[in-house]
Amino acid sequence: MTTANLLCASALAGLLAFSATPVLAQDAEVSEIVVTGSRIARKDYVSESPIVTVGQEQIAAVGMVTIENTLNQLPQFTPSNGSGTNTTNFVTTPGQAYANLRGLGPTRTLVLIDGRRVVAGNPNAVVDLNTVPTFLVDTVETITGGASAVYGSDAIAGVVNFKLKRNFEGLQVDVQFGATEQNDAGQLTASVGWGHDFERGALAVAATYDRREGLLASDRDWSAVGYSILATGLTPSGAATIPDGRFDPASNTGGAANLPSQAAMNMVFGAYGFSPGAVARGASLSFNADGSLFSTAPVNNYKGVRDAG
Repeated sequence: MTTANLLCASALAGLLAFSATPVLAQDAEVSEIVVTGSRIARKDYVSESPIVTVGQEQIAAVGMVTIENTLNQLPQFTPSNGSGTNTTNFVTTPGQAYANLRGLGPTRTLVLIDGRRVVAGNPNAVVDLNTVPTFLVDTVETITGGASAVYGSDAIAGVVNFKLKRNFEGLQVDVQFGATEQNDAGQLTASVGWGHDFERGALAVAATYDRREGLLASDRDWSAVGYSILATGLTPSGAATIPDGRFDPASNTGGAANLPSQAAMNMVFGAYGFSPGAVARGASLSFNADGSLFSTAPVNNYKGVRDAG
């Protein structure tokens, strides 16, 4: 029994000694790990709604005269009736600049300054971006999703929030000038701003002067004279419209080969419920509820509800 106990004790001691032997890990090459971070708070990275932020550096790098043209470079914006465009969509006040998100119209895009609503300056209840002090704009935040749940129906398309500079100190002057390769259609922007931070508040004053020269079609040789493509060849027409008001290169000739026949026209419009020759020139066409067409001025093939009078 004594010998067996000694053998068992020796085996346990050997097992403990073996288990206590340290295991040396093999050295492995580790690639370089670089950890970067920023303490600049940006809502783009933490907000649940899609937010696009444009800073002052990006605004200056674009080099546009107005903030409207700068925002129109973003895919979220659609150029509309503004001082830098020649379209008249959605609004009827020329010379003003508007924010139009996703092509839904300026009336569905809410404009804020420092998170507060801005009083509209036209009958359409749309904010003119020319009233925003571009020189004092620090960042522009654009929200394109879920904004109507917070701001209401006037933010269906989204929200554009202009955040102005804080604690602006001293005097700052900025001058920009640009022109085309032909040295015409010049654009000049001159801005001056002054600010001072008091103990209990701050004061900032800014003024901007913009001047833009127009560019006409007659200023370029290739568009100075309107041409008509007739059967006899290219003919100067002296006007920007095609003869007879038709969008057809041979509309001024009696035997134009590219004009569709009357039979072809009757077949196309006959599929929509029109009798042969019933569609008048220049008529406005619309769809009935059953998918057929009807014309106005004069009214033909209309299947909707008519007034008793």
